[in-house]
Amino acid sequence: MTDEELEARLENWGRWAFSGSGAKRRSMPLFCLIDRGEDHSQARDVAAVDVEDALRVQAAWSSLPFASQEEKGAKILLGLTYCEDLPRSALLKRIRKTYSIRIEARDADRLLAVAKSFVRNRLSIL
Repeated sequence: MTDEELEARLENWGRWAFSGSGAKRRSMPLFCLIDRGEDHSQARDVAAVDVEDALRVQAAWSSLPFASQEEKGAKILLGLTYCEDLPRSALLKRIRKTYSIRIEARDADRLLAVAKSFVRNRLSIL
């Protein structure tokens, strides 16, 4: 899978993760992980979503390790990068304030690359 294909699949997953009704979103693992009482009533404009592929990406993302602070940071950073429409600095601030995980800006690209590599490998198996 090329980088462009992985990027397209992650973007599709991000659209899927926050589309639909509030009830649907609240039952999704990523939403439960990052929801802290924010109002999500204004949904982003969404393109067509390949639900079947989004579910495969969700399974790959769900299998990301979550034991160490670095693993938690990588998993949350990947999820927020594709499921929220925020600049990187705002994402890092949200992760720091909400999860008490400090990710330095200089480390964010490396963590994102590690998480993407893991997801790519898992998708090749699924």
